[in-house]
Amino acid sequence: KMKRYIRPTGFRLAGKAVSRFARRILNEGAIKPVVEVVRDPITLCQFTRANDIKKWIINSDSEYGGASSARFEMMESGKTAKFYGALDLSTRGMAWERSGFCSITNEAMDFTLWPEYTHIHLRCKTDGRAYTFNLINNSGFLYQHAFTTTPDVWSNVTLQLSDFVLMTTDGHDELDEKDELAYSSVESVGIIMQERISGPFSMELETIKAITPIQMVHLKKRFTNTPNEYLDTV
Repeated sequence: KMKRYIRPTGFRLAGKAVSRFARRILNEGAIKPVVEVVRDPITLCQFTRANDIKKWIINSDSEYGGASSARFEMMESGKTAKFYGALDLSTRGMAWERSGFCSITNEAMDFTLWPEYTHIHLRCKTDGRAYTFNLINNSGFLYQHAFTTTPDVWSNVTLQLSDFVLMTTDGHDELDEKDELAYSSVESVGIIMQERISGPFSMELETIKAITPIQMVHLKKRFTNTPNEYLDTV
């Protein structure tokens, strides 16, 4: 025969009193629920339409007498674009002493919300060579951040904006602290291959986004233990 257990009346009344008190506190605004606001990433570049590729400018040392070559094309999937070519470090009578670079630049950017975002996130697949991400402001100053990825797999690269370095025209770091990167003034982004090794290079690019520190945490949780997914925090 089953036994019935009845909670003492005193406990029932106490529980109802606590519930009424909690509702009263919430209704009067003394205690407010904590809500975590997570802003969506800002997609700066994606490649889902034919016009997306037309926003990019291709450049290389071949325009100055060098022998490097580069192309930037939409892939057949209609979701990514491929930056590829070959570096040639030979000068071949160039006016410049240094050759061996290829780049792509997008000058059609909108950075009005950048003060709220702290990282650049690239979804890409590379050959494992060293690439450099460029930010150029409206004064013509160039800020760079180098990165590498695990070869031949889709990777999620995150670059902290405070780690970007201001470069001078001769390629050396600018040490003047007053020339810090002002996020709201950035008007173009780009990627350059300038590794000092002659030979082919290839990068397939899906998106470039601006993200917040909270989204950085979500990325780490999502990709750290997922097969065939990599989070390369540089």
